[in-house]
Amino acid sequence: MCEERRFTEAVDACQQSLAIFRELGDRHREGLALIELAVALQGTRRFGEAIEVLRECVAILGELEDTESQADALLNLGSALTRAKRYEEAIAVSRRGLVIQTERGDRHREGTALYNLSLLYRVTRQYGEAMSACQRSAAIFREIGDRRSESKVLVNQAVVLMKTRRFMEAVNVRRQAALISRELGDGDASSRAANRILEMEERMKDRYGTPLL
Repeated sequence: MCEERRFTEAVDACQQSLAIFRELGDRHREGLALIELAVALQGTRRFGEAIEVLRECVAILGELEDTESQADALLNLGSALTRAKRYEEAIAVSRRGLVIQTERGDRHREGTALYNLSLLYRVTRQYGEAMSACQRSAAIFREIGDRRSESKVLVNQAVVLMKTRRFMEAVNVRRQAALISRELGDGDASSRAANRILEMEERMKDRYGTPLL
């Protein structure tokens, strides 16, 4: 209840700021305020309203040719559509955001956009597209040295492989993610689970003299 009340208060504050920027005729700050309003609306689970706000925001920022902020708005719009279970619309929006990030040359955000797409493709059972997005995303994060993000993508890639019954490949990819997590010293639940895979393989190697793969 406390968190919901906080988001409700944020909605009110954002709406007041938005009214001021509109009165001043400041279109750019109006567009940015719409992003903040949409985030607050999502916090109160008003996804339909957030989606409409973000569509307006994307249009304004597009007119102003602020591609960086427009891409952020598209990212938030994709998130709102996903939370509303409007997956095909979320995929279309995420593809549009990916194009912008690629054109801007922002490699990290391009990798993030591909990762988000891979999740959407997976939930809609478009496993071929999901695999391609995972591979491209992991390659980008590897190239720019973001090992933690690469590990996260590899975990999703392993899930896609499991869904397509490519079990041994899934174990191999999961092992790669586990090795990265171990190198980074991560201690979250996902990393601990990954480390258990490595420990199991080490026990198998000690017992039988050969790894799983």
